[in-house]
Amino acid sequence: MQAHFESYSIPLWTSLVRLAGNCLSRSAKEKPRRLVGSGMLALARKASRPSAARSL
Repeated sequence: MQAHFESYSIPLWTSLVRLAGNCLSRSAKEKPRRLVGSGMLALARKASRPSAARSL
C-alpha cells in the first residue's frame, strides 16, 4: 500500500502512510492481509463562483 501512495501521491495521505510504514516492523509490513478492494472515497465540494458586479 505504501508503494501505491509513493507512485500516486496524495498530499496528506501519502505522508500519513509513509509515517505509519516507518513505524511498523518489516514482518508487520510483509504479513499477508485481506483488504477491501473498494478503494478510497473522495469527497469534494464545488467552489462557488464569485458574483460579478452588475452594472445598471
